[in-house]
Amino acid sequence: MKPRVNHLLMCTLLFTSSIMYAGKHSHPKKHHKAHEHGVGKLNLVSEGDQVIVELEVPAHDIVGFEYQPKTPEQQSKVAAAMAYLKVAKSNLELPAAAQCHPHKEPKVEANLSAKAHAEFQMTYHFTCKNISQLTFLKVLGFKQFTGMKKLKAQALVHEAPFVGTLTPDTPQLGLRK
Repeated sequence: MKPRVNHLLMCTLLFTSSIMYAGKHSHPKKHHKAHEHGVGKLNLVSEGDQVIVELEVPAHDIVGFEYQPKTPEQQSKVAAAMAYLKVAKSNLELPAAAQCHPHKEPKVEANLSAKAHAEFQMTYHFTCKNISQLTFLKVLGFKQFTGMKKLKAQALVHEAPFVGTLTPDTPQLGLRK
């Protein structure tokens, strides 16, 4: 039986990374749910041979708008984005030496509605034959979606937390201390 990534581990990742980030970047907090165009979030956690990667990116950065598609061109943009994002290997790169392969269909949602600040949310599940070689995660989607300018990344791998900011020029998060 393969171990499953549990919710306690994910909460630990988020809590630890939030504390680390807050410690480095202390300033008054703004309480709102609005996102910043060009800025998304990436979370990665591993347990045993399992890896889960979650991305949350403003819809504007992916398709250029944040509402229910109204024209055939907008519908086509959403369909093309969904097709691209549903192929984990087209959006993410893990080291070949780790021998990671998707083990379930990625969950991709486009929360486009009449509300403002709609987002694309993606969850990718991998099984790695050589998890000790999981030394980086590279986001390939920056090339496909030029509106995506920055991903605030946090990870818990090999029981160590990692925090970083990924950009089109630095799309890789190192996962080694």
